[in-house]
Amino acid sequence: MQTEECSMKLEVLKGKERKRFMERLSSQYGIEEIPFLLSRSGDERIRMFSGSLPAGEMERISRMGIESMGLYLAKDQGGVIRLSFDAPLLLRGLMTKNIVEVSARQAAEWMKGNDIVLDGPAPKGYVVVKSGNDMLGCGKSLGAVIKNYVPMERRIKE
Repeated sequence: MQTEECSMKLEVLKGKERKRFMERLSSQYGIEEIPFLLSRSGDERIRMFSGSLPAGEMERISRMGIESMGLYLAKDQGGVIRLSFDAPLLLRGLMTKNIVEVSARQAAEWMKGNDIVLDGPAPKGYVVVKSGNDMLGCGKSLGAVIKNYVPMERRIKE
């Protein structure tokens, strides 16, 4: 029985492609290695899979029309990596760069979906927002302001 190729297919990142992705993660967030299988679904979305499924089996499954497998990790936007909302929590012990610490008051505003005005400058580009031990997701720093990327369904209602 043959299956049709689907328009959005699951592609395992391996070899040079995985190495390039990991180099960008290291450059942006200080993450040297992720001990999971990485895959691309669509043009931009990178997912991580921690199960025991061999890479070859995942490729066979993708030919059956499965579009994604694992947890959404990041968007690869032309060489710039934007981590998903959950990724900073899962990778907290691996990140060493572009982490911006905010106050409890700022964290509450952030979780409501508001941008944060910082007291001092932050590195420009995508950053991880942290308050105490809590990783609060990823946002885009303009230097003095961090644009909010908390998904609507994850925001705290007033």
